[in-house]
Formats: sequence, structure tokens, C-alpha cells
Amino acid sequence: PAGGGKPCLQQSLECVVECMKDRILAKERDFVGVLLFGTEQCKVPNDHQGFPHISLLQDLEEPSATSMRKISLVVSQLAAQAQAQGNPGASNATEFGSIATSPAFDLANVLWVASMLFGGANVKNTRRRLYLLTNDDNPCSANPATRPRALTRSRDLQDANVWVEPFFFAPAPPKGFDLSPTSFWRELVGEVRQNYTPARKTPGG
Repeated sequence: PAGGGKPCLQQSLECVVECMKDRILAKERDFVGVLLFGTEQCKVPNDHQGFPHISLLQDLEEPSATSMRKISLVVSQLAAQAQAQGNPGASNATEFGSIATSPAFDLANVLWVASMLFGGANVKNTRRRLYLLTNDDNPCSANPATRPRALTRSRDLQDANVWVEPFFFAPAPPKGFDLSPTSFWRELVGEVRQNYTPARKTPGG
């Protein structure tokens, strides 16, 4: 949890539901997808192999009451898990398993699967945005060899005109969140935005 509050994943999914509501009320036809990383279970488009600890919660589609109910159910499950922490008999009810106890993941794979989602979406000439919500300021620290791979994938996103926007959950003091000029996120976002060219907005994007 960020600062002792709700778990970061729970907060993230609550934001997703609110964004969906806003788009429905505004009669916008944006497509929204939700991809989780660091999960115990694996679920990626077309059942591709080789992407452990990544789980697709929702494919790219227009927001609907059904999709909001599905995500809201996961939010409720996460809230119940948070209340049951420390109880050995508490079950893990989510379809993707636990986040906190899963092994380290490869962020390059996350970006790769995101590229697959954009590539498989049945929309053209749309603005493509990837919002990354995380509380990890250096997701490649466990294996430094994954950092250059992630940067390579970020350039692939740049070539596909995907705008990457990270949102950070800062830890409770006295811990800090490294966003210095040489930090991972500064380098990755800089790679993507260097030659970014937005696509023209059309209905359905």
C-alpha cells in the first residue's frame, strides 16, 4: 500500500473504473484495456507462451457496464484480501493470483504484450496511450540485463506512435522514489517521447 492506505493495485483499478464512467458519460468511444504485471498467474492475448507474471484483465474494447462490473468485482476481492492479511486461512480469490508474493517480472515483456494489444485492436489512425501505474522506481533492479531489453521495447512503442505515461505511487516517508536524470523511468520515457508523432484522433480510438 502507498503510505499505509489501500493497496496500489486496488487504487489503480478504482481509477480505471472511474475513467470508464467518464468516457461513457461523455459518449466517447475510446478503447480501454487493462494489463496487470507481477502476477502469479499468466494470461496474455491468444494464449502466447513466454510471458510469465503478466495477466490480461480486459482486452482493448469500449467501456461498458459489463466491463466495469468485472473490474469492480476484482476491486472488491482486493479489498477483502487486504482486510484478511495475516489470516492464514484467507483464500486468494482473484483470477490472477497474488501480486505481492510473485517473482520478479521482465518489464520488456510487459511492453511487448502492450504492443500486441495495440497491434491487435481493430482501430486505425487513433491516439495510442499506455498508462503505467507502479510503485517500483526500478523494476529492472533484480536483473540489470532486463533494462536494455525494456528500453528496446520502449523504442518499439515509439515506432508505433504509442505515448507512454507513467503514474507513480510514492512510498511512505522516509523512503523515496528515484526520478533522477539517470533513473530508469526517466530514461524509458525519454526513449519513447523523443520522436513521438501522435496519430490523428478518429471515432473509436
